[in-house]
Amino acid sequence: VFDQKIAGYPNDIAQVNYVDDVVSLLSGRTSMQRLEHCIGGWTNYSYKNITNLVNTRGTGTTSILYKNFKALKDAIPEVIAINNDIEHEYESVTQAQFHIMLYDIGFKTTIAPYTNKSYWDNFVARVEAARPGAVDRNYLQIYGGGGGNNPANWKIGNLPIYGSRDIEANPNLAHQDIVNIMTSWKNSAGIAGGFYWNYNYDRDLVRFSKPINEIFGGGEV
Repeated sequence: VFDQKIAGYPNDIAQVNYVDDVVSLLSGRTSMQRLEHCIGGWTNYSYKNITNLVNTRGTGTTSILYKNFKALKDAIPEVIAINNDIEHEYESVTQAQFHIMLYDIGFKTTIAPYTNKSYWDNFVARVEAARPGAVDRNYLQIYGGGGGNNPANWKIGNLPIYGSRDIEANPNLAHQDIVNIMTSWKNSAGIAGGFYWNYNYDRDLVRFSKPINEIFGGGEV
């Protein structure tokens, strides 16, 4: 909806190059390999609306959810997954139905839990039972409300776990501090990689990517 100018609105509201900008992240001088959309977050009640739509309209090919997410996939096929960052309105039955629909459209699912492990166990089990391989990553929040999480306690199905650090609350994290904690989690819990919250705070991607790439590889460019 942002890729066109709309009468009555200033031109700078329209993101007329949005699709090209997203696709360009995977080309040229880049080490990026994967793009995802995210739904949810703190104070975000998208999944309440999704649950209501599943219950009232379903997830069939004529439903509003299917048609909109099919349009999104058709517009930017390079985005291969939808990240489930539900933090309110936990209800695994309809939300699993939604992500099963996403898989049928062509999207993988990743999860970003910070609490309520029983929900995540149930959600992933439901989706995987219906569509094996649909859910393929666990981006564990070890910041904010999940600041006390230990990756060793968050094994969900067979999903690889990615640990995280909070650069918003800890902007002065040293290279070796990041290496130490990520290495500890790699050895004790087998985490497959790492990430940070949040990109909006400090965009020095070269500096912050180095310690994680040092441990897990990648980032050749």
